[in-house]
Amino acid sequence: MKKVFLFLLSPALIAVQLTAQPVFRISSGTNLFVNPNTRIVLSNIGFENNGTTGFATSSRFIFTGNNPVANITGTGNILFGELEINKSAGVLQLNRFVNVFSGVQFTAGNIDLNGNQLIFTADPNGQLTAESNNSRILGNSGFAIKLSTLNAPTNINPGNIGVSITSTVNLGSTNIERHHYNLGNLNVRRIFKITPTTNIALNATLRFSYFDAELGAINENTLAIWKSANGIGGWVNIDGTVDAALNTITVNGVNDFSWFASTNFGNYDILFATASGPNPYFANNFFTAPVAGFYHFDLNLDASFNVGLVKDVYVQIVNISTNSINSRMSFVGDIGLELG
Repeated sequence: MKKVFLFLLSPALIAVQLTAQPVFRISSGTNLFVNPNTRIVLSNIGFENNGTTGFATSSRFIFTGNNPVANITGTGNILFGELEINKSAGVLQLNRFVNVFSGVQFTAGNIDLNGNQLIFTADPNGQLTAESNNSRILGNSGFAIKLSTLNAPTNINPGNIGVSITSTVNLGSTNIERHHYNLGNLNVRRIFKITPTTNIALNATLRFSYFDAELGAINENTLAIWKSANGIGGWVNIDGTVDAALNTITVNGVNDFSWFASTNFGNYDILFATASGPNPYFANNFFTAPVAGFYHFDLNLDASFNVGLVKDVYVQIVNISTNSINSRMSFVGDIGLELG
């Protein structure tokens, strides 16, 4: 197949606006090379790479316009030198993994991860620039990822990813993922996974940053930092001090890193039910989630409850304010219950 080589000379500003075909497409067998200091502006257009690209680290792709969605897609690898979003409306949506060398400039509009990864690890100085409440990363799945070397860091926020770390220990190469998934409408819509090379006896201080738009209906003054080994369950409250003016929560004495979320786990109902018998049986019991993350509760069963019919039992922990299920424990098979 014939290969087409496009050399965009520097300095240059290439503005592209298409109406019939709203995508800047690099077809299979085509090579696109972009020289230093070149700016390619895509107005209401997506970007699709099915070929081979070579973008200078100082070149910049700028997505502008007001269409609802501009996609980045294709089968070929993508490594932008710089990426800028400047959309007056709509989102820039990732339909594949995207690598950015020097970082991402947020001028206007949001980037929807859409289950993919935004990777800015190639340049140690690569960063998110000017991310704000009105122009930021979002998405129910996927994550942004930054790799940094942290040796005795002092309040270092690698790549402006949104979490600052202080420790007298040399953590070494440290991988940080920023997720935005939902823990039953209970959390600030960002979650960090931090994986350093050295991850023991860190005695670290962690400062968790967030935007107001990520709070939802949560009262930020009630927030605390919660930690999990896997980011799915087993969340334990490790406390933290909220600075509502700065939109940060700071916690000291973190001896190892894993997954961190910010929530206001608080008042819940326990719904006790049986999956067997004539009808499911519910007994509501109010309790408050303790800081240790362990739950103790009593089931107040009345005379209408027939223990002999119990086969499959589950306990649901439900957020009172949102009526959303936070946790569910199942006990399958014959069980013994004692009324008293």
